[in-house]
Amino acid sequence: DLALVQNTVSCHDASEAPTAGRHLSRFLANTSFSGLTGLVGVDQNRSLVLTSHRFHIWSLRRDALGQPAWVTVGSWEDGQLQVEDQEVWKEPKPRRRAEGSGGRSGGRWRPGTPVAGTRVRVVTLVEHPFVFTRDVDDDSSCPAGQFCLDAGTNSSETLERYFREMAAGNGSSLPLEYRKCCYGYCIDLLEKLAEDLGFHFDLYIVGDGKYGARKGGRWTGLVGDLLSGLADMAVTSFSINSARSRVIDFTSP
Repeated sequence: DLALVQNTVSCHDASEAPTAGRHLSRFLANTSFSGLTGLVGVDQNRSLVLTSHRFHIWSLRRDALGQPAWVTVGSWEDGQLQVEDQEVWKEPKPRRRAEGSGGRSGGRWRPGTPVAGTRVRVVTLVEHPFVFTRDVDDDSSCPAGQFCLDAGTNSSETLERYFREMAAGNGSSLPLEYRKCCYGYCIDLLEKLAEDLGFHFDLYIVGDGKYGARKGGRWTGLVGDLLSGLADMAVTSFSINSARSRVIDFTSP
């Protein structure tokens, strides 16, 4: 058994009296055991826990059916790295930023057709912390987030005209108060969705600032824009209820 040594320590005593800590350190240094990861011991000189076992390095890939699967790509043993798959260690390609209204490519997406390579019109509603807005930079760019149109209207003709101007490269001629940068969780989600599915998008803020309710025989807000075909998709914090679910499809991450 380990017996701790009791001793009196003086600030003026420079002698090297044995301490309980040193006795405990020696005791631990002479101890080894077999753990779940192999033999565990202590290096007396470096005070490091040493293990004599092998680490396997895994990478999450997709199998032949497109399903995620863990694959061994290397191992680490005795300070040496053994590589089984050289491709995984190459420097990754820079991530392509999903393209919003800052650039123009792809025709407007039509229902029933593949979305890849097309341009999807997306409506959003400012709802913190899911969607924020700020003014564009002096050069009308959005280094963070995506350019979004805030024209304060749900007129199909007006929005179509503004989008045509942007398509022709005349977006800077729009009133400054119409040009915003949208950012936040939902915008990040939209960027990732566009990157994975390979589509581009035009983003605008719903004109009446409403989620959507049925009034006077017609829908307002986000739901109204979706039903009229003005928007193809709505991305924001959007409550699901039975009335909305009867006319539009919902999804959630």
